[in-house]
Amino acid sequence: AHRYDLKEPHALAQFLQDADIRLIRAKYLQDLARSKRPLPRRQEVESEGFEFDGKAESALVSHAEVQNWAEGTRTATICSVSHAWETKEHPDPCRYQLELIADRAAWYEAAFETEVWIFYDFTSLFQYKRLFDEEESSFRAAMKNMHIMY
Repeated sequence: AHRYDLKEPHALAQFLQDADIRLIRAKYLQDLARSKRPLPRRQEVESEGFEFDGKAESALVSHAEVQNWAEGTRTATICSVSHAWETKEHPDPCRYQLELIADRAAWYEAAFETEVWIFYDFTSLFQYKRLFDEEESSFRAAMKNMHIMY
């Protein structure tokens, strides 16, 4: 089993890539909250984008962007959200958590002039029902070292 040294940004970037975990742009969560849409599963958000300041953005942060962050050529703050699921099917069907997270992330981005990238399991990991072997293996790889995200 591979061990990841969390003192090294490259190790976190490698873990995210090895387990195919995708971080979510806080600005995307803010867009969801504004439009009163619930969080989508990873499967649905994979190719979703949104517009920010007139520019098209992807909802999920690419592994290349995380690698640039690890190399110091890109700035961002990475955070993980630990939360209870409100229903078995969806962690936040009424968007209460989403609105709080989007609001707090906006404050942080404004105060520190940096992007915020968020790990939120429902959107960062492939969820049930996983239809493809790649989704299942990604989920299993993430579960083996999930403690790294917290």
